[in-house]
Amino acid sequence: MERDVEEQIEDHVEAAAEAQVEDAVDEDVEQVVEPEFGEEVDDRDGESESEGVSSTDQQDQTEHDDDDDGDAIKKVSAAEREWRDTERASTNRDVGVVGDSIELRGIARDVDGFEVARDEWLIAATNKELALLAENGFRLRAVEEIGLLGESLARIEAPGGADDEKTEQRIRAIAPDAIIDRNHLYSPQAARSGSGEGAVRPRDVFALPSAADRLTKPIGLIDTAVAKGVPALRRARVSRMDFVTSNNQRPNEHGTAIASILVGRDGSYVGLLPSGALYAASVFEDLPGRPGTATTASLVRALDWMAKQGVGVVSMSLTGPHNRILQQAIIRTRARGVTVIAAIGNAGPHARPLYPAGYRDVISVTALTPDRQVYRMANRGAYLDFAAPGVGILHAGPRGGYVTSSGTSMAVPFVAAALLLSTDRNGRSNAGIEERLKRFAIDLGPAGFDEIYGNGLIQPLP
Repeated sequence: MERDVEEQIEDHVEAAAEAQVEDAVDEDVEQVVEPEFGEEVDDRDGESESEGVSSTDQQDQTEHDDDDDGDAIKKVSAAEREWRDTERASTNRDVGVVGDSIELRGIARDVDGFEVARDEWLIAATNKELALLAENGFRLRAVEEIGLLGESLARIEAPGGADDEKTEQRIRAIAPDAIIDRNHLYSPQAARSGSGEGAVRPRDVFALPSAADRLTKPIGLIDTAVAKGVPALRRARVSRMDFVTSNNQRPNEHGTAIASILVGRDGSYVGLLPSGALYAASVFEDLPGRPGTATTASLVRALDWMAKQGVGVVSMSLTGPHNRILQQAIIRTRARGVTVIAAIGNAGPHARPLYPAGYRDVISVTALTPDRQVYRMANRGAYLDFAAPGVGILHAGPRGGYVTSSGTSMAVPFVAAALLLSTDRNGRSNAGIEERLKRFAIDLGPAGFDEIYGNGLIQPLP
């Protein structure tokens, strides 16, 4: 049996290199995308059209020249439908844990102690590899096409729901070229500290050139949902998209805060780039006992959307563990000219690295007090790039009014603004621009780069 599987793998890998089945996806595979996400709302009187997530390009379906490719895709669809039928027929034994989440049947921990979707593996693979996994007893919970990865992203369940390392080894034996990891969970990185009294407005602690008021380039935000109707964002250009497969409540406090710091405008409150076009991806849901939860899969969907929208700079004020699939999505995002900026984290000075800030292709940010001291709960490390204001920052609340928050999350929009002001006419950055920003930053702490302040307080290029 094992020898037969090995021979099939060799045949499929060789054929895949020629056929490129991912570029022509059968309608059955396209329809496995969860119906709950893909709704886009634009604040500019509904000017933007609705757009799906895994099929945003709306490409015409084409017939496959290779019968084997078509058979593999049909097997993927059939396996996923079988899993759905089983789920509908069973009771929801995890309702007290995950509520109405579709992507989470429960929460477990991986070998390093990080939270993951229970009984589930995430795999980026060809449809042939997914068909082989289905033939070997793995259940395909969901399959969606992710253009950024160039292949399918699937959530799969091992026979018997096994979570151990032997399961990963078995998956690798069947699909050796696939990218495999758990579906890790991520959290926002800010601590709300109270009312707006004594807080600092974004422009009070960060000097900006006059060009900041005129900048209209797109800005990406992968965060919680952004509340509608708040005064600070009524005049802002905000396009929203939801990437959560869930009927649970979508939190909106954190995303609203970052959005108002970036593009808010309301009387004396003015954000850093009030004329910018904000693309806001909602990736978090509230679970019973775990508010503000995002999965790796939702982050990858959001990054894929950002790349398709032509966004050059993306803010990700969230943290979690290293994940191979998220890392690959970040690498592919960077290759398309999109720069991701992420919070280093609020786990403390001695905490291990958190991600996506820990990736080489991401600009990582720590937070400063108004007197330019590092935020006491900020992570530290050799992967830190810049410091920016992040303590006592005034921002819009999701139900109106203004409140104050502190944390490395609050510092990310300042770096995003400085970078976007320094990018080319299309909002794209490059290594040369980022090196100039490092040299132009205000040095803090020990002379030169250090693991507390990075390259120093970022400044827009003159």
